[in-house]
Amino acid sequence: MQSCLAFDTAGRVCSVAVFKGGRVFVEQSDPGLNGHAVCLVPMIQKVLHKANLTCDEISIIAVPRGPGSFTGIRVSIATAQGLILATKAKAFTPTSLEVYAYTALQAKPHCQKILVLLDNKRSGFYSQIFDEKMTPLSKGEILSVEQAWDLLQKDPKLSFVSDVMLPEMDQDRMILLDSSVAEATLAYWQTQPPQLQGETVLRPFYLHNPQFSKCRD
Repeated sequence: MQSCLAFDTAGRVCSVAVFKGGRVFVEQSDPGLNGHAVCLVPMIQKVLHKANLTCDEISIIAVPRGPGSFTGIRVSIATAQGLILATKAKAFTPTSLEVYAYTALQAKPHCQKILVLLDNKRSGFYSQIFDEKMTPLSKGEILSVEQAWDLLQKDPKLSFVSDVMLPEMDQDRMILLDSSVAEATLAYWQTQPPQLQGETVLRPFYLHNPQFSKCRD
């Protein structure tokens, strides 16, 4: 049976989870106060040790490829590429929007449509709408708080999931993620027939450009 290592550093929390023997064997989260780049590799080593696994025994590396923190996504992708090169594991790289949508639909299976709202740290959200079969109904895009509110006002059948509390929104239509993103990624990988990539060049998914300015001569 395949074993899978999943980790995520695209959001506030650095999380790692391992799937072994048909179940999630180990899961660990860390607030990442020292930076995800510092926390991630020691966390991977710790959970593999507890699961009695070596890197060579991991057959799948599951990593959400964004959107999210520019630096955080690069940390996950670079770590995954290094592990894949070293172990010949395959990669499963859904978007963070897909992971949240799938988890929300598992929590509320009768939901017809789900709006994913991930905090982009710029007074807005990374967003996308999916139907009950995980078919995208919109492209990934950035919405302001007002635009998200308008969508929910116009469509009473639209529920939403977010990585932050949104007290101004209709709480009866809100679904909270009750597990770490790494564990949610494992659940998505187990249940969906993933398109596993044997490649080592993993492509991050960004919805805005990194915050830097080009130096001028």
